[in-house]
Amino acid sequence: MGVTLRLKGTVYQFFPYPTLVLFRFLRSNPPFSNGFLFVLFGLWCYIGIRSVLLSFTHDESLTFTIVCGSTDWIRTANNHFLNTFLTAVSANIWGYDEWALRLPNVLAFGLYALMGYRLLRPLPPISAILGIAILFFNPFVLDFFSLSRGYGLAMAFELSAIYYLLLFVRRRQMRHAWLSAIAGFLMLYGNFSFLVPYFALLLTLSITYIYYQYKQWRRNSEPHPPLNAQGLLALLASIRRDVSITPLLRLLGAVAIICLPAVGFSVLLRQKGELYFGGNTGFFADTVQSLLLSTAYQPHTHTWLLNGWGYLAGIFYIAIILLLLPYWRYWFRSMFGVLLLQLNICIVTCLVLHQLLGLLLPIERTALYFVPLTGLSVAYGLHTLLQIVRRQTSLSAIIRCAALSVVVVLGLNWARNANLSHTLTWRYDADTYKALSTLQQDYAPRYISDANPAKVAANWNLEPVLNYYRITRNFYWLDPIERDDMHSATYDYYFCFQQDMPNLACDDRQIAMVRHFDLAKTLLLVEMRQ
Repeated sequence: MGVTLRLKGTVYQFFPYPTLVLFRFLRSNPPFSNGFLFVLFGLWCYIGIRSVLLSFTHDESLTFTIVCGSTDWIRTANNHFLNTFLTAVSANIWGYDEWALRLPNVLAFGLYALMGYRLLRPLPPISAILGIAILFFNPFVLDFFSLSRGYGLAMAFELSAIYYLLLFVRRRQMRHAWLSAIAGFLMLYGNFSFLVPYFALLLTLSITYIYYQYKQWRRNSEPHPPLNAQGLLALLASIRRDVSITPLLRLLGAVAIICLPAVGFSVLLRQKGELYFGGNTGFFADTVQSLLLSTAYQPHTHTWLLNGWGYLAGIFYIAIILLLLPYWRYWFRSMFGVLLLQLNICIVTCLVLHQLLGLLLPIERTALYFVPLTGLSVAYGLHTLLQIVRRQTSLSAIIRCAALSVVVVLGLNWARNANLSHTLTWRYDADTYKALSTLQQDYAPRYISDANPAKVAANWNLEPVLNYYRITRNFYWLDPIERDDMHSATYDYYFCFQQDMPNLACDDRQIAMVRHFDLAKTLLLVEMRQ
């Protein structure tokens, strides 16, 4: 049924169902939920605009070379399988523009927002707002939904896996456990650094399944036999007969099979020395502080400030545990208990892998999986804590004020660092396209023909993006940029960092500056010849 309009003998039929469905959905939703949705939609628009305007980055350009058929970077940590595959699909449809290669991660934010909305919607406003601030107003997290890297995809599927895990805990249906495992599988293939949270997810799933099977057995079993040898054997026989773990074993068996390629590839990366990005000092100094520094979106900050925030985070975590310790039986019957279990398994797994296998501790982008887990744990932990202290008005007010202060700090931090020009990790690539445009204008008066292309030397960090724009913008007046030493030959132009300038000057080359780029701290230099 639609709307019929007759105009000058012509009948026009309109079907306003999508609009009506959206209107009815918004009208039936509480105002807070509608505000939540509008905030998420605004952030999605912000991410989409950044995917168009941001200069391509170093690691994205390596993904581009894989999509174009190069085999140099396939067996490296830069190859995020699911992201590479979806980028290739998008490129075949839309072309090689920045937004087209980044489209899978931009769309992944829609899934991230949907699952975050579903997970936080049941909570009261104060807990939901704190969760929103941690999950969605982290500028470092939003960076990776605007880039063609696997981190955005992995975080979106991580939230999906957590959502179905909590749905399994609530309804205890195996189909939700399967959906959680499948979402975790996609998370893993989105980025192999998410192997730790996938292991934590499966272990949490197994523990909750066995726990509820055991609780069901205790409710249905006869009075327990006496605690002697014969009674113990009878008890074990009863558990084996009445507690079924076959569905769980089927799930874990299927997961083991489909995860073998990912595990094998991770072992290969370690043998090749590709797992070089990480910390070796300690979990607090490496993982916690690097995430706090990245959230502040500052390449450098005062050590005392960073340590202060780190200690506050640690004190808050320990305080939550101590305050809720007397209610440990309530934990496992709550969503908070399941989330806290998964978070702690992640932490312990990182420490065990570091001690036993010598793997580096996750830092910065390789530790991003802690952000969704921490945000949900804090939001559900706040809700649980407020339920426990609801009769203590003064304590409840203090807790609410502390939560709101964290929200304000995170909101101001995002407002200060939101931008359409650069990312934190690859800030040095912010002006690379501008540098090429400047180089083209400077070289145009001296350009002769395709037989005399400009020769450019670049710092190895800047080389991949230069070649990306050379190919996609048809800059064939420019020779392919190689990863050679800038001192190994004579070039027409040099594109480098400020710290490279003294070394070039020591080579007795007549170099003049064409342009200095303040944002990226890069220089475009030209060699003056007779």
